[in-house]
Order: sequence, then C-alpha cells, then structure tokens
Amino acid sequence: MGRSISGNVTNMISKKDFLGLSVLLLLGLALRLHHLDFLIPYFEYSDENDLVKAALRIVQTGDLNPHFYSYGSFPIYWTALLYDLVLGARCLSPALGINWVGGEVGTIGECIRNFGINDQGFLLLGLGRFTSILFGLGTIVIAFILARRIWGRGAGYISALFLTVAPFHIFFSQVFKVDISLAFWMLLVVYFSLDIYERGSIGSFLWAGLAAGLVMSTKYNFLILLPFLLAPVLRSGWEGLFSWKVLIGGYLAAMVFVLTCPYSVLDFRNFYHQLTVQMNVNQQFLWIYRYDPASFFHRRFFYQIFLIFPAFFGPIIYVASAYGFFLLVRKDWRLTILLLSFPVAYFFFTAGVSELVPPQYQLPYLFFFVILGTQGMLELWKSAGWRRGAGGALLVLSLIFFLSDLWIPHFQGQFGVYQKAGRWIDREIPKDKPVLDFFWQVPATGHFRFAREEREAKADRLSVARVREANPDYLILTDSQIFKEPRCPCHFEGYLELLDWLFYGEGRKEYYLVKEFRLEPTWEWLAGKVYRQMQGFRITVWSRREAADSKKSPPGS
Repeated sequence: MGRSISGNVTNMISKKDFLGLSVLLLLGLALRLHHLDFLIPYFEYSDENDLVKAALRIVQTGDLNPHFYSYGSFPIYWTALLYDLVLGARCLSPALGINWVGGEVGTIGECIRNFGINDQGFLLLGLGRFTSILFGLGTIVIAFILARRIWGRGAGYISALFLTVAPFHIFFSQVFKVDISLAFWMLLVVYFSLDIYERGSIGSFLWAGLAAGLVMSTKYNFLILLPFLLAPVLRSGWEGLFSWKVLIGGYLAAMVFVLTCPYSVLDFRNFYHQLTVQMNVNQQFLWIYRYDPASFFHRRFFYQIFLIFPAFFGPIIYVASAYGFFLLVRKDWRLTILLLSFPVAYFFFTAGVSELVPPQYQLPYLFFFVILGTQGMLELWKSAGWRRGAGGALLVLSLIFFLSDLWIPHFQGQFGVYQKAGRWIDREIPKDKPVLDFFWQVPATGHFRFAREEREAKADRLSVARVREANPDYLILTDSQIFKEPRCPCHFEGYLELLDWLFYGEGRKEYYLVKEFRLEPTWEWLAGKVYRQMQGFRITVWSRREAADSKKSPPGS
C-alpha cells in the first residue's frame, strides 16, 4: 500500500506545522483582503446578488423557504444567520447609546426590515466575501494536509504556497459565490475518504458522510460520492461497498442534505424546475442524452485542457502533474484511483453540460493538479545531476508565474473595465437623468443597483422596442463574444439587434456614442487566446441626441 497515510481528525495539523502554515495563511489573508471592495458599488456578480437577496429575504420575512434553488440552501442559511447577527447588532446599537446607525429605532425587527440591498451593498456583500476568504484559506489548509499525507511535509508546504499566491484562487476567495466553499467541503470528503481507505474506522465514514452532505447542499454536486464509495471497495473489495459503515455514512450524507436543503423536499416542484433550468437541460433527462462527441472533443475537452488550464495555474504545473501522476501510480494505483475519481468525473461532466464552461467550474479539480505537480517538481529536485536543476527551475518558474499574474484578475481584466466605467458613469452622468443599463448581463434602470435605487421596474431584457418605450437619456451597454455564444442563444437575440441598431442602423439618429471602455491591449489579446467568449469586450455609454442638445457639452468631453 506504500507509505502510510494514516491520520485522524485530531492530528490533521501537528504543532510542528502550525507555525509555518500560520505564516502562509497570514500572507493569504493579506492578499485576499486587498481590494476586497472591488466593483462595489458599481457592479456585482449576479450570483452574489442572488445569494444576498435570498439570505436577506429570510432575515426580513422569517420565511425559511429561500425560493431560490439554483444553488444549495446551506450557504443561504448560514449567510442569513450572519446577517441576523450583524444587522441585529447594528439595529440594537442606537438603543444602547452607540451612534452606529443613527436615527430613531422602533423595534429591531422593523429596523432589519428597513435594510435594503441597494443602500447596504457593501455591508451585505462584504460579509459574504469575507466568509469566502475564510473558506479559501480553509482550502489551503486541507490541500496542505492532503499533500503532506500523500507525499510528505515538503509537498504540503509547496502546495499550500502555490495556492496562497495563485491569482485564480485569490479571486474566487474574494467573491461571494458558492464555489470556494464547495471546494472546501469537497477536499474534506477526499481527505476522509483517504482515511477510510487506510483505516476503515466508523469515524472516517461519518466525517466523510457529513462533508459529502454539505457538498451536495452547497451546489448539488452528487459526484463527490465517488471517492466515498470507492474507498471501501479499494480497501476490502466489492464486499466493502455493502458494509454497514457505508450505509450509515451514506444515510448521514442524505440526512445532512435534507436538513440543510429542507425545501428540496418541501417545495420539490420549484426546486426541480430551477435545478433543471440551472443545468440547462430543460425537459431532457441527462446531458449524455444530447451528447455530441465531435463538439465535446473539439470545443470543450481540448479547449479546457490546452487553453483554460494553463491560463489559470500556469503550464508548468500541468506538465509536472503528469510526472506526479506517474509517481502516484507507481506508489499506489488504488490511491491514484481514489484521489482522481472525483476530479476526472467532474471534468467530464462539466465539459459535457454546456458549450460555455465558466472558470469557477474548474476550481474543484485544480487542487489536484497542484498537489500532483508539486510532487513532480520536488521529485526532480531531489534527484541528482541535471534533473535536480530542472526541478528547482520548475519550482521557481511556477512561483514567478503566480506572482507575475497577480495583477490580472482585478486590475487589467474585464473587472477593471467595469470599475473604470462605473466610476466615470457615476461621476459624469447626472443623477436625475433616466438611464437604462445592461452593465452585467442583467438589465436594470437607474444607476447601478448598489449605488442608486432603481427608478423604474427592472427590465427583463433589452431590445429596440424596450429602449423606445423607456426613452432614456442614457444607455449603458456591455458587449462581447459571450452574447453571441451563450448557453441559450435566444435569450440575447433582442439585445444583439439593439447593438446593431445603435452602431449601424437607425439608432444612430436617436443616440450617439459618448464613451467606450475596453480591455487593455495585452489582456484583450490574452482573453482572445484563452477565453474566446471575452473577445470584443467593451462597455459603451450612449446619449439621446435631444438630451445632449440641451447641454452645452456632452458629459466627460
């Protein structure tokens, strides 16, 4: 079975490792706190907005049904609990003579109900983003423990260091999305599955079942059951699958899911409808029924393997991970199957679900590339002659890639464009002018949702007819290749017609282009090579000619 990887919950981190890991976590915390307020108040992810609204609704109404099932309910519930504590403290402070909120306060319940997503965006989003940071740091800890158990202390520290400074990991630790917490619970399942494989204790089954239930109640990722079910088989043969320990662990996973997502049962009809819409299968049963091998291998599989992966963690890690895979097979082929069962299955599933695979879908299995790639480089470095030099060079070059890439996600990419455009618009466009915007794939009226209250009902979609009906003074529009190749092409047909109408059609008689914001040339080239849906990304501001004629000069001129 190779070197022992035994361990339990009580010795996951030894006293000897505590100090070194603490230093890495402090560095990781500093990197993730920096620029945490990016894009607030000018922009927020629609995913962030959905989670905030669902949690705030529970706090304000007392209705435990989130009415939002695109993700699991567990993140919504712990966010609602956090809001209840923090907002309750803010509402109670004036009654205690603490001038934190100000003004008269009736009951705490009335005060909480008056909190709105528009004027409290930074508080609400900031709390969610900070919890993402904690989960992100937690994934560094679990990845350290996994690498140390499999390879040794050196691999643990290098893997943790790479994750600490990796821009892709930093970014998803800074946004209030469920993907980083999903990765945390997923890594725990893998860790306790290794424990099942090595020791087979009932405690390992219970902890693995608990973590698997939380994975499923975070983002319905039922594939995480693979390592949990494979561990007893690889340990004892097929009879291990029918052990009473497996039944108890599986029962616990199911109960945790039901308890943390109760309305998946109590409101099953809405739950099932939203889940199928989220998976983009509508009335079809599973993605494999519409499986297109040519499309899969040409546009999805190779696209991610050769373009997406190297962009996020660097090509050196992926090349070295092939050598790490060889070392793991030679060490223990059963352990190899157990460790890679989930990431391989998850990759094929996500690549098969959609033409457009968002980068956050790839987060769960990137940890395994780092763990394998780190050992591949370390093994070379421990060798003699030229291989030792090659291993050291690969380690240094990988670290340089991460450090040099830190500036890309926020400052030079699309989010930097959003930030720049938002500040200009908020500064230059008069607040009393009617605005219709499509700033981030979600049309709304008024200036941005966290910065200004909406002056009209939110539009479902933008089109030429909608613009003529609203007759706004300003239009704020986002454009990129993603609108021409979305998951549901019909959704943006009216919007694409609107862009053609403005740029090339009769719309030029009614509106003129005031300002255009684009990616920096280097990032635009990189986006086109790596993530082609971002080709042509730009934000344009249009002014109605009559509104412009009433002023001496257009804004920002």
